[in-house]
Amino acid sequence: MLTEPRNALVKQFRKLALVGGREFGLGEEELRGIARRAAERGTGARALRSLVEEAARG
Repeated sequence: MLTEPRNALVKQFRKLALVGGREFGLGEEELRGIARRAAERGTGARALRSLVEEAARG
């Protein structure tokens, strides 16, 4: 969901960053952390977008 499907969240954020003249990239460890936090929140896939947004800002 983060990287595999054609419309994966990471791909979407990477394209948005390029349009804005910035670079966006998350490593394997960061992606695992996002997935872990989403699971801890108990919201699963719904939390992924907000967590990726936080990573993009921070």
